[in-house]
Amino acid sequence: MIAKGYFQTPKKTVDYMVAKLFEKRLPLRTDRILDAGCGPGDFIDGILRWCKAHQTELPLITGIELDPVHFEVAQKKYENVPQITILHADFLLWESVEFEYIISNPPYVQITALGDEEKNLYKPIFKSAIERFDLYMLFFEKSLSLLGENGRLVFITPEKYTYVNTAKELRKIISGFQVTEIEHVGENVFQGMTTYPTITTIDNIDAKTDSIIKLRKGDVKRVTIPKDGSSWLPLFNGKERESSEHYLVDICERISCGIATGADRIFIQKTERFEDDLLPYTHFSISGRELQYGEILPEPRYSILVPYDKEGKLRALDDLGPLKTFLEKQEIKEALENRTCAKKKPWYAFHENPPMKSILKPKILCKDVSVKAEFWLDSTGKFFPRHSVYYIVPKNQSILEKLFEYLNSDFVLEWLDQHCQRASNGCIRLQSTILKKIPIPEALYNLSVTLNSMSSVQRNAVFAEAVRHYWRVRNKQGIDQQNRGVSDTGTRAKVTGGKHMDGFAEAIVEHLVNANIPSSVIFTNRKIVIPGFYRPSKKWDLLVVSDGRLIAAVELKSLTGDLGKNYNNRVEEAIGNSEDLWTAYREGAFGSSPQPWLGYLFLLEDGPKTHKTRMVHEPHFKVLNEFNTTSFAQRCELLCRKLVLERKYNSACFVLSEEKIVNQKDNYNVPASDLSANQFLKQLITHVKANMI
Repeated sequence: MIAKGYFQTPKKTVDYMVAKLFEKRLPLRTDRILDAGCGPGDFIDGILRWCKAHQTELPLITGIELDPVHFEVAQKKYENVPQITILHADFLLWESVEFEYIISNPPYVQITALGDEEKNLYKPIFKSAIERFDLYMLFFEKSLSLLGENGRLVFITPEKYTYVNTAKELRKIISGFQVTEIEHVGENVFQGMTTYPTITTIDNIDAKTDSIIKLRKGDVKRVTIPKDGSSWLPLFNGKERESSEHYLVDICERISCGIATGADRIFIQKTERFEDDLLPYTHFSISGRELQYGEILPEPRYSILVPYDKEGKLRALDDLGPLKTFLEKQEIKEALENRTCAKKKPWYAFHENPPMKSILKPKILCKDVSVKAEFWLDSTGKFFPRHSVYYIVPKNQSILEKLFEYLNSDFVLEWLDQHCQRASNGCIRLQSTILKKIPIPEALYNLSVTLNSMSSVQRNAVFAEAVRHYWRVRNKQGIDQQNRGVSDTGTRAKVTGGKHMDGFAEAIVEHLVNANIPSSVIFTNRKIVIPGFYRPSKKWDLLVVSDGRLIAAVELKSLTGDLGKNYNNRVEEAIGNSEDLWTAYREGAFGSSPQPWLGYLFLLEDGPKTHKTRMVHEPHFKVLNEFNTTSFAQRCELLCRKLVLERKYNSACFVLSEEKIVNQKDNYNVPASDLSANQFLKQLITHVKANMI
């Protein structure tokens, strides 16, 4: 590359384009020809060769060039040819008469390579100077404004203008002309550069006919160019524009590429390379390179240091403890301070702020560049995607697996192949603008909307009063014990009095009764003792017993106050109680009962301490990967999920609640769809109804 955005057009390509410029129309001596961004004169030389070969008089040629070196070369070359004028000027700001012919290989310069002065200069002038525009798009717009009546334009440019969202305004402008032909030429026309070029021929005529599209694989199509600026790629691939009423963006809360830190070599390393005191500040990370086509989601190998809180706000440096010490090492701090983003942000910030509320939810992943599209399911939300991975978070987590299956369907994969822009080596490039437009079937859309509605009802009506009851009783118990002089201290006084989970039992009973299950078979405050195997008996929080047959048993547990001391107790209780019941059932303790349904509902106190990453102790052996760099919230969620996966319980429900929001409408949170109140109650009711005599 001799000057910014200039690539020399091969002589063979030049001659081919000049032939298209004059196809079925010989230029007159008085016709005006413009070479926009003429460089050293590649196309002017081509016109000279064509006129000589066709024994035609040379028209009036104007070459305009901004680069002083190229201008000097071209001016000297043609100084003795009176029909050729070479001007030293910025073509985009140049005022001129119209031309009968315009030909160019305009400069390819992305907006990131332009200075602020250039951007501010061009944006008010050009409709196509939007988003992440490229200079060649502005050359297109300017040249079309100078194309006279019945004039012809031939450009060689990247194919991206035909489909990227950035070029939508340019496509609107072009659609006002006769797009005679778009030919996709060889990927490596410009040696050493893969630009996926197209040669576009446009005529400024009134009569509009279909456009001829020549694809690289040899296919030739006739299409009608749309006027609304939408992508032309589906038409090129033989597909009509979609008429779907619903798109992926309609059912998702976020569709985005992963986080760019601006310094991956500092923030991201293999997990074992981080010192133990840094692990609380890390999350598992994944890059596009790790996602291999046809293989399952890999085990975590890398972790990312995240100096942000759970709300996505950059934490104060003094609050980062060991991470502050790490970041302030001289060589690390200097590298971070030298980043472009550090000029406008604190020196230790990421290039972009992470949306923490979404990025660590269960989600669907895909690579940004791949030979063929494929999607992976991060069902626990353990991965923090890097910039080479896109992630999709549905508004309702209940449809996650169905959405994952749909995205990997032949229809979607073919749709993406037809709509995605091309990258090098035959790959496709997935982008959020394309992913958002994936058509969604009516049934999947309706399911999402229905479940969203059910989630809202569930949060606001099912357990909202139960949560308020929990906090009221919990605080009253603490006051009562203190007034009686009971020795329990701290928050323990609030949790040893029992009854604080009664609101949940009442809510479950209400749903069973509303499902036409007789209240006479449901037990909550009395007759809730059944036999055990390792002990004589166990008192459960809710039983369904009909005609001497145990139908269901539910355990209700909470964890507040000193989480560290009580977490292990809750784990051991949950496993022990289920083991005791299932063994008793095996030994015939419940007579002729069918296999009972066993449920576990767990409320965890929400707050900063609940989400703080906890250390693990590994004096002899490594803990399982999923427990690394986890908070109590994540560990309790894993507990509930594993209790179901290991068939200790038939279903589990996990909710988070913070006392300070107890009187709000949404006073608790359900962090995982597979552990929601909706699925818990649905499974319980279905089982009871199926086993009632």
